[in-house]
This record gives sequence, structure tokens and C-alpha cells, in this order.
Amino acid sequence: MKSQAKPLFAAALVAVAVVGCGDSSTAPDEGLKLGEAEALYDALREMALFAFPETGGLFPATSTLTRTCSRGGEVTVSAEFELVTDDSSVQLNFDIDPDACGVASQGWEFKLDGNPDVKIVLTVRSSADFTESLIDGSVTGGVDWELDDRSGTCMIDLMLSGGVVQNFSEPQAFGTAAGTMCGLEVEFDA
Repeated sequence: MKSQAKPLFAAALVAVAVVGCGDSSTAPDEGLKLGEAEALYDALREMALFAFPETGGLFPATSTLTRTCSRGGEVTVSAEFELVTDDSSVQLNFDIDPDACGVASQGWEFKLDGNPDVKIVLTVRSSADFTESLIDGSVTGGVDWELDDRSGTCMIDLMLSGGVVQNFSEPQAFGTAAGTMCGLEVEFDA
């Protein structure tokens, strides 16, 4: 009887080990889904607007602000605005560096850290009568993110294009952001 017990015991150990290895309670890393990446893009765009009111409309202008984020932490936004005289365009450069910055966007709550940070570069060209402005640029860089019980790094490489048409009292804006964000091929309304 003893000789049969050893093989059965060994088989039972192997079975337990196989079942134990196959039933892991740790889920594999899951990146952001498309809707979540778009919400993150919108949150970063809002952070860039933090620096806008501080320039006073003067060119060239620079501004570096550190603000508390709506859900804790902070974000430092450096902005530089320059009038390019050879083509009458305006160059806007933003450097967004979140530090444990908690933000809500489209129903999701993110915690963000710069990795290294996010750079937004825009060029705005207006028609002679200022009824139309064309905008092109890029969003590059990366952030570490936390969302619910997931976390990861989101690298960003987007091209921006669009504009604004002055339509009497209500300007009409249009544009897209297209490229890669968080490992996804994306195209968002900018």
C-alpha cells in the first residue's frame, strides 16, 4: 500500500501546482482603452490652458505656473508665446509636468506623473482680415498614469491640425489630433 501512496501523493502535488500556477489572482497589465486615452488627452489639454490667462496677450510672453490639481497633487505648466514676424504666425509652446496630479475627465479619475512630461507645440496663422485661423502642431512626451486599480505609462506622439472660423458672434472651431497615444492609433477631435 505504501508503494502506491507515494505516486498518488506526487501526482496530487503536481496537480495542485498546475492548478495553482494557472489560477493567478494578478491580472496582466492592461493599458488604457480608446475612450480612456481620449479622456487623458482632454485632461492634458485642459492643463495647458492653465497658463493661458497669465500672459496678458503680450508677445513674446512666458509663463510658468504650478497649480493644485482638482483631485490632489499639482501640475507645473510652462508656456511660451511668440509672434513670428516673417509670416505673422503665433508660436505657442507648452510644457506640462504633472506631479501626483489627480484629474477627472469624461467620468474617469486619473492620477498623473510626468514621464518625462508632455510638450504641446502649436502654430497659429490668421487670415489678413482675422476671420479664419489655421492651427497645426504636435503633442509629444509621456506620463505615468493610475486609473482605478490599473497603472502604466502613456507615450504620446500626436499631430494636430485645425482652425477657427469667425462666424459673426459665435466662432466655429474644428480640428483633429491623430497619431499614437498609450500604444493606440488614435484620432480625436482637437
